[in-house]
Amino acid sequence: MKLIKQLLAVALLAAALTGCSDDPAVEDPINNPANGYLVSETYQNGVLSSKLEYDDDNRLLKLLMFNNEGSLTGTTICSYNDNGQLVSQAVHSIDQDVVIHEFEYNNNGRIKKSMMRIDAEAIATLSYEYIGNQVIANGWAISGVQFVQTYTIEEGNVVLEEMVYPELPQANYVKERSDFDGKKFIGGFFYGMINLATESNPGREKLTTAAVIGSFDWDWQYTYNKDGYVTTATSYDHVSGEKIDFFEYKLIPAK
Repeated sequence: MKLIKQLLAVALLAAALTGCSDDPAVEDPINNPANGYLVSETYQNGVLSSKLEYDDDNRLLKLLMFNNEGSLTGTTICSYNDNGQLVSQAVHSIDQDVVIHEFEYNNNGRIKKSMMRIDAEAIATLSYEYIGNQVIANGWAISGVQFVQTYTIEEGNVVLEEMVYPELPQANYVKERSDFDGKKFIGGFFYGMINLATESNPGREKLTTAAVIGSFDWDWQYTYNKDGYVTTATSYDHVSGEKIDFFEYKLIPAK
């Protein structure tokens, strides 16, 4: 169960939503160079946590992840079809089997289904619905665990994220985001199961879990480059004001 949840959190990185119309467009947030900058490196509390490599069309080719000691823990390789859509991610984690995450699209170019597999064995599947200003992912994992994850979008920002496990309610959670800064969202790794591209960065992020353990209430503060894109992000406990984490983003111009 723990492995499945970790794999889902890592590999389901690329289904994305922008805008809040009744027929929202879906694209990979990391591979969206429209704003002019790409994230090449991320540092957490002064330690390199990720490196990203892109092709000449600004599409993510490789994502390298590192632990708190700076050691490589995993590599994700991305592949695309002739339409430039992400069709697979190969997740290579240290001392674990390679997980392949494959994507299918509907006629509107939105992701309709994805599957994770190890060799030929499916270990998880997701189907996606787009209803009004919500994206709904219905998932199943090899252990028999089912879940429904719903994202609510307002003015281009992900304001609510709800995870429901019908047969495992102690794992349910709700994540709320508010006080957006009006600046450009650069991708980052603020969002989990189906990483959504939003317009701006949240000033407050609150996670409430059914089991209480793991809940948090954070305030975020940012610095920006001359064009208004985030270069650092610092989280603080909303009640005590204690500093939690400090992230630095190395940006490069899109080609």
